Amino acid sequence: MSEKKGNDTIVMEEKNRFSRLLEQLLGEAEIKSNTLAQELQYDVSYISKWINGRMLPSEKTEKRVLSSIAHCIVSSASEDGLLCLQENYNIKEPDILEGAVRDHLTAEYNYARERQKEGDSSGTQKTRFSRNCRSSSI
Repeated sequence: MSEKKGNDTIVMEEKNRFSRLLEQLLGEAEIKSNTLAQELQYDVSYISKWINGRMLPSEKTEKRVLSSIAHCIVSSASEDGLLCLQENYNIKEPDILEGAVRDHLTAEYNYARERQKEGDSSGTQKTRFSRNCRSSSI
């Protein structure tokens, strides 16, 4: 595993559970990484690195970033995407759905961070929704 110490950025070698979940959520909500980048006020290259498993968000900004990701996913989802997320999380209310998405992202982020600290960057154990609305490799 290689690390880049500047700006508390961790470079991951393989896709981790957080990255897989982020990719799945964006796909199901029908949101482009560009939209997420604009919402977070980050360069799209950072978002791409998170999705590809090459980096995790900084621990210093974790809470704000994960909350913002959840907000963007729920508030910017297409109508079909929102229905898909509501079905997967079995939650109809957008505010509660946003909290569930944030909590799920946080759990997978913490898992990936912990695996990284243990020297295993992959965090390969897969996490799935009970039912996918769209085809997904997760």
